[in-house]
Amino acid sequence: MHFLHVNREKGRSCKACHEVHAGEQAKHVRKEVPFGKMWMLPVNYTQNKNGGSCVVGCHKPKDYDRVNPVKY
Repeated sequence: MHFLHVNREKGRSCKACHEVHAGEQAKHVRKEVPFGKMWMLPVNYTQNKNGGSCVVGCHKPKDYDRVNPVKY
């Protein structure tokens, strides 16, 4: 997911998606991410053996696999 969100011109900081102090989801991923000044978008992150998937309100579900990567 970092390739999609961090390694771009409009990259995001770590805190945009990760809780600083022990988030409840795997990899300390937040349950909600800030969007604009007033919205909080829910995040449903699922970790698996080779990567994971992320479902948020701002785009279609995305998944990644370190063994068999797919370019979006």
